[in-house]
Amino acid sequence: MRIAAEIEEALAVIEQLLAQIEPTRQHCAVMSRNIEEAHRDYEEVVGPANQESIRLETAIAYTRRLLEGTSAGDRLAEPVPLDQPASWITSPPAWDPVPAASDLQDIRAARKRSIADHVLYFAATESDPVVVLMNSLLSKSEHGPGEMLEAIEWGDIWSVAPAWESEQDRLSRLKCWQEELEPRLGYWKAREKQLTADYALASRKMKSTAAEWHAYLDGMAAAQKADNARRASELELLRAEWQRRQEAPQA
Repeated sequence: MRIAAEIEEALAVIEQLLAQIEPTRQHCAVMSRNIEEAHRDYEEVVGPANQESIRLETAIAYTRRLLEGTSAGDRLAEPVPLDQPASWITSPPAWDPVPAASDLQDIRAARKRSIADHVLYFAATESDPVVVLMNSLLSKSEHGPGEMLEAIEWGDIWSVAPAWESEQDRLSRLKCWQEELEPRLGYWKAREKQLTADYALASRKMKSTAAEWHAYLDGMAAAQKADNARRASELELLRAEWQRRQEAPQA
C-alpha cells in the first residue's frame, strides 16, 4: 500500500509539472514568434540607419585617436560594412547543458531510450505522432529526457505500466521522470522571463494598427538618420582637422 500511495503521489506531481510546463512553453512560443516578427520589421526599416550609426561611431572614435596622437601616421579606419549585423538586440542566454562525463551521458541516453520504449509499447501504432516525435528526439543528442517527457501530453500513457514492471520499479521510473521534468519547468520559467524583458517592441506592434506601426518605425528611422547626419558632420570636421595637421609644415 505504501508504494502504491507513493506512485499516486509521483503521478500527481508529474501532472502538476506538465500542467505548468505546457502553457509556459506555448506562451514562450507565441512571444518568440511575435518578437521575431517585430524585430524583422524593425531591421527592415531602421536597421540600415543603425548600421550607418555604427560605422560613423567607429570612424569618429578612430579619427579622434589619431588627433590625440595615439596612432599618428596611420590611415583612417575603413568604413564598417553596412551589412554587418545590428547589435541592438541582446542575444538570449545560452541554455546548452554543461558537457557531461561519459557515464552521465550513458545515463542520459538510457533514460531517453526508456522513455521512447515506454511510449512505443503503449502507443496504438509506430506511426502515432507521439512515437514519431519520440524517435526524432531520441536521435538528437542535444535534446535530453526532460524535453521528451514535456512533449508527451498528460493521459493514460503516464499512468500505465508494463506487466513485467514491479511496483518498486514503476515508482523508480516515475521518480526519475519527475527528476527530469522539474528542471524543465525552471528552464521555461527563465525563458519566459527573458522573453518578457525583450518584448517591448513586439508589444508596441501588437497594440498598434498597421499604419501606426509603420509610422512608428519610420519615425525611429528618421530620428536615427537625423542623428547620423549630425555624426557625419562631426566626422567631416575631425577628418578635415586631421588632414590639416598632416599637411602642416614640420617644425
